[in-house]
Amino acid sequence: MHIQKTSGQAVAAGLAKQFRLQSLIGGFDRSVFGAFDRFDTLSASALASIHVNGLPRGKAFAGHMSYSTLSNLAPDVQIMTALREPRSRLLSLWMYCRGRTDDQLEGWGAWQDVVTLSHGSLSEFLNRDETACLTDNIAVRMLLWPHPLIPQGLPIEERYDSLLVSEASERLKGMAFYDVIENPAFVSNLG
Repeated sequence: MHIQKTSGQAVAAGLAKQFRLQSLIGGFDRSVFGAFDRFDTLSASALASIHVNGLPRGKAFAGHMSYSTLSNLAPDVQIMTALREPRSRLLSLWMYCRGRTDDQLEGWGAWQDVVTLSHGSLSEFLNRDETACLTDNIAVRMLLWPHPLIPQGLPIEERYDSLLVSEASERLKGMAFYDVIENPAFVSNLG
């Protein structure tokens, strides 16, 4: 379960090398797009990376996909994720989005408008309803999606924080592996 800007590509590449995996199925599921529904504006190649009707058959997945999407693959599926200190992840996400060029965003249609909200200040980016799906505790969102207390197009209401964090923590405990990338023992723990 690759949470954006948590070194997921590096971890996936290391696992693929270690286990001699020929391919990893990547991409996105619906959980990371919040209330965005203008998929008709995306190019065929962009749409090919978004798995809205389930995942293709495969042995290993390393994408921006929720726990519920991945857990529906098979009864014995093993799910892992890397977490990151939230402020560092948000700064990394903001800088990453700011660095996307028009060429890199070509084909992403109306989603490009969400990404380019990063061209304003960090505060503006963090306080837009359109970006809440990326910025407002994405780890909890991906662990619990879909959840009646997590709105798709708005920030999570603060009054639900304790309950949702508790539910997300329980979900983490059922994973094959999870750790925080800032942990100096991350690599040895993963090993």
